Parts: sequence; C-alpha cells; structure tokens
Amino acid sequence: MERLPSDRHLDDPAFLSALADDVPTEAAAHLERCASCRRELTRFRAAITAHRESLDGVAERAEGRLGAERQAIRVRWNAEAGRQRRLRALTWATTATAALLAVAIGHPWWRVERLREPHTMRETPLATATLASAAASAASDADLLRRAESAVERGTPAALAPVEALLDELGAATSREGGV
Repeated sequence: MERLPSDRHLDDPAFLSALADDVPTEAAAHLERCASCRRELTRFRAAITAHRESLDGVAERAEGRLGAERQAIRVRWNAEAGRQRRLRALTWATTATAALLAVAIGHPWWRVERLREPHTMRETPLATATLASAAASAASDADLLRRAESAVERGTPAALAPVEALLDELGAATSREGGV
C-alpha cells in the first residue's frame, strides 16, 4: 500500500494496533473517516484469516496423518506385545516339556546302574529248580530246532514220498506223449 504522509493516513504502528484490535482513539476516528485505510485494514485481516485457515488445514491434515501413524504404531506395538507374550508362553511350555522329558528319561538310570552291578544269586531250592527248568527247556528247544531243520532239508515229508514218485511218473509219461 502506498503510504501517504502520516497526517493523512495511519502510520505503521497505528495500523498494526488497529490490526490487533487495539485501536487508539485517534486511529479509530481516522478509520471512521478514511475509506482507504479501512479497505487496507480489511484486506490485511482477510489475508491473515486466510493464512490462519490454511495453517489450520495443514495442522489438521498433519494431525490426521499423525493419528493414522499413531494408530499403526499402536497396532504394531500390540501385535509385537502379543507375539512376545506367545513367545514367552511357548518358552515356558518348551522348558517345562524339556524338564519333564529329562525326568522321564533320567528316571530309569538308577535301575540301569543297578543292573550293571555284578549280580550274585543265592543258592536256594527255588533258584536251583528254576535253573534246572531253564536248562531242560533250552535242551528241548534245541532238539525241536534240529528236527525242524532236518524236515526243511528233506524237501518232501516221508509220508508223501509215494505221491511224489507217482507225480514224477505221470509227468514223464505226459511229456513222452507230447502233452503239456
């Protein structure tokens, strides 16, 4: 705005005071009389209001973006916290399972150690009878095994030997006649 000499229009300090709604009485009287200064004051106020509104819009958009980012961070944080809780629970479950397995596997070791120690049997009538029975059973098992082996080696049981001879003769006769 072209400024005319200070006696005709508002000077800068008076204009800024009027812009801030802190108008001295002589400036208020001048604004009532001077349409040019009123127009300039109205134009400045409109520019400031427009600038304030644009800044508010930028701030609201930024707040909206920040709100969305905050929400995304909360979601990721909660997901990570849930994953950490599940991982801790899984760790506890794995540790408990490993401890139970160690106990279950380790429990019979005292028995194995006892079995590795030299074992002496006292001579009692029951022990003697048990040993005799075991020896007789072993001899019986050995005899049964010998008989089974000789039967397998023989090929055809002795009772079927005549039938086998008859079948051999029939096979030879059939082949001489040219049959199947």
